[in-house]
Parts: sequence; C-alpha cells; structure tokens
Amino acid sequence: MKNEAFLPEEILWDGEHASELAREAIADLQMDIVPPEVVAHVEGCRHCSLSIGEAALRSRAMGQVWAVAPADSVRLDSEKATYPLPWRALFGALFLGTAGVTPALLALPHFASQVASTASHSVPVVASVTVATAELHGGTVLAVSGTAAAILVASALALLHWLRSSAAASSSSSSSSQSPPESPKSPRSS
Repeated sequence: MKNEAFLPEEILWDGEHASELAREAIADLQMDIVPPEVVAHVEGCRHCSLSIGEAALRSRAMGQVWAVAPADSVRLDSEKATYPLPWRALFGALFLGTAGVTPALLALPHFASQVASTASHSVPVVASVTVATAELHGGTVLAVSGTAAAILVASALALLHWLRSSAAASSSSSSSSQSPPESPKSPRSS
C-alpha cells in the first residue's frame, strides 16, 4: 500500500542506506512523511543511526550558539546593514589633501604674474611675425596656422617655465635654506 503523504521512493534511499533527506525528516520527527520500512531501516542500521545522532548534536550546538548571540547581531536578509561613517578618516584625508595642495595654491599668484609677463612680451612678437608672414605669402591660411603654432609654442614655454620654477621651489623648500625662488631676468632688462 502506497501512501500519498509519504516522500517518493526515489529520494528515500541512497544506495543501501536511507538518504540524507529521509534521515533529516526522521531527526525532525516528521514520521508521517517517511514510510515505516525506512524508519525501521534507520533504527536497525548503525550508519544511519549515527548520522542522525551527529546531526542532532550539530543542531543542538547551533541552538546554543544562537541562544548566546545578542539579538541585534542577528539580522534578516531583508534588513540592510548600516555602518557609521568613518569621520576621522574622512577628515584626515581632507586635511592631507589640503596640506598637499597648499604649496601650489601659494605659488599661483607668482605663476599668474609670470604668465602675464610672458604674454605681454610674446604677443607683440607673435603678431609681428604673423603680419610679416601674411604680407610675404599673402595667404590667410598660413597666417592662421602660424599664429596657432606660435600660441602653442608660447604656451609650452610658459608651462615649461612654470614646471621648472615649481620643481626648483619644491627642492629648495626641502633643503635647509628657505629662500624664495628667483624670478628669471628677461633679456631686455639687462
């Protein structure tokens, strides 16, 4: 006689022993879903009985762990874990970033004045070269490309000058003498 409330026969056996699912059902005292022949086998088989005993001991140990665990340490998957912001680390990083950018900010007015000085000297030269080139060749394309090239060269020279002066300033600030970097002398002032 086959009872429809019992587990299917193919999942009750694992070779000659009761399957893990059948043993768990017996350990959980769900005898109404396990056929009597499987229960009789488990009661008579040393391997199956020992595995149920080991599972019961593990279950009891886990029950003790859960009983000791604080209630707020157990959270469901639907709850989201919230962690406090690391305020000290954030303010420390902000302070270090500010300290790192301070020398560049202090050198900014000096750099701006150097760019203005370089531009005031180079713009008339670039303009006169552009006009002379345009008059010589009579083409606006040549004049535009010459002007663009001159502006690129002037920008590169200004950037190179700024990089050299900032490198010199950082190397002089790391040495024991704290003298300000000397401004370069233009050829017209000598």
